[in-house]
Amino acid sequence: MKSGPKPQPTAVASLAAVQPPPPDLLEIVPDPPDWCRDSSVELWQETCQILIDRNQLSRGDLKAVEAFVLSWNMIDMARDEGCVRDCDKLMLSATRFARELGLTPNARERFRIVAGSDEDPERTDELEQFKRG
Repeated sequence: MKSGPKPQPTAVASLAAVQPPPPDLLEIVPDPPDWCRDSSVELWQETCQILIDRNQLSRGDLKAVEAFVLSWNMIDMARDEGCVRDCDKLMLSATRFARELGLTPNARERFRIVAGSDEDPERTDELEQFKRG
């Protein structure tokens, strides 16, 4: 006999996992922090634009974006100074922030599965049947 809670039907699980978007979604790319170098400004703008296009960037996310950009900035500085050993640790940090923001392929796939997808007609049909009762 299996232990743990009984698995939920897919439609119920996907409804439970979907969270409403934050109320303070941003529609334009905010100005980057003052410390940003030219390459960091470009990364800031690209990252913010990706998240805005996905309706995922809120004011509360800006510190995570800043930490992501700062991590990449530190990687660039370490490379410029020839500190290759430091790059490994910094790369792990930058990758963690990228995952947190949904910028890695695996994180995007996980988000798509959890939130449901309009591209998957079976999932949409199942969800509609569940809503109707």
